[in-house]
Amino acid sequence: MAYQSIAALLLASCAAYGIVLMLKRYRDKLGGSGKSSCRVKTVEATRLGKTSMLYVVEYNGQELLIAESPQGVQLMMSSPLLLKEESATKDA
Repeated sequence: MAYQSIAALLLASCAAYGIVLMLKRYRDKLGGSGKSSCRVKTVEATRLGKTSMLYVVEYNGQELLIAESPQGVQLMMSSPLLLKEESATKDA
């Protein structure tokens, strides 16, 4: 009888732990957490053919143009990101 109680308690705690982990991941995917742990952001992705892709990626204050093909991945171009205030003054 005691073993059954211990086993049931262990099973219930494992289930609760799993539910908490799922809720954390779900919240993070929806942007619910205040801080983002991911420093890489894919801005745009374009398929160039059956096996090639072109990506625009933000990383460490830079915008990177990356090409992916069967031969590998290659950095095509990088440029610093413009702040919104800087881009507004340049457009004016």
